[in-house]
Amino acid sequence: MTASAAKIITVTANTAIDYVIEVNQLSLGDNVVAENTRKFAAGKGINVAKAIASLCCPAHILGFVGMKSQNLFQEFNYSKITADFCFVAGETRTNITLFDSFKKQETHIRTAGFSVTRSDCQNLFDKLSACIKQNDIVVFSGSLPNHAPLNLYRQLIYLCQQKKAITFLDSSGESLQAGLKAKPYLIKPNLTEFESLMGRSLTTEAAIVAAAHEIIATGIQCVVVSRAEQGALFITEDLVFSAVVDIKDEEVVSSVGCGDALVAGLAVAKLRDYNTEQSLKLAVACGAANLFSPEPGVFQADKLAQMIAKVRIRVL
Repeated sequence: MTASAAKIITVTANTAIDYVIEVNQLSLGDNVVAENTRKFAAGKGINVAKAIASLCCPAHILGFVGMKSQNLFQEFNYSKITADFCFVAGETRTNITLFDSFKKQETHIRTAGFSVTRSDCQNLFDKLSACIKQNDIVVFSGSLPNHAPLNLYRQLIYLCQQKKAITFLDSSGESLQAGLKAKPYLIKPNLTEFESLMGRSLTTEAAIVAAAHEIIATGIQCVVVSRAEQGALFITEDLVFSAVVDIKDEEVVSSVGCGDALVAGLAVAKLRDYNTEQSLKLAVACGAANLFSPEPGVFQADKLAQMIAKVRIRVL
């Protein structure tokens, strides 16, 4: 597969507006003035697309956006990214991050967003069907919006398989469980999400690998489990790798979107036919580079290069 022969599509069923408010020494009941504020069109799949663009690779975005919030998304303009949103009734949810610059702590507040109808879901299905081609990589990311059928990702993955595209699924809870039935090529839960999926605690690498092999036995080819500062485990039927980046001497800006950046690295590596070690090194480095950017998915090439040099890979 070559970049010229295929493309990457990201699908964000539940888009969001990321609103970051930076304050000094936040305490409940205080009246404080923000030191800085930032607002981005976001959602997991959009963050993935931004990270793909940060790797100088084109990305195409699909997803639902509330009509009352469409201005921010209509102004969405990033090099190498094209978007074709389905605008629906209501307002896009807001993810508020309160960052205490003194304590270096993040507090996250999430609001409810729009609901979707059967017609909205059919519109998304039609848009995906119209743009997908053989060997495209389609990344389904995040939660489902209100009133979306739990099998929405499953049906969209089936569509991709009919078109001979490659599917990644990064979701959680019931939407992940339902999506697994379509047997996507790759899933990328974090450890908490993976434990929830398996219904048990996974306290060792051996336990995570054993659980991943249970999933692989059902037809999924690759399981990648992200573990924050412990890096990620990359598991297939025959291979198990661990990758971690040492950033203890670095000053982190934000952890929002690191898992999305990791998924972007995996998608670009797949598009470019990287081998397993190259793929994991790029993916984990993308996740680490994202830590030093105020906007999820937008990181600099020099920072990525620094992170790649710090990746440590073990064969398990």
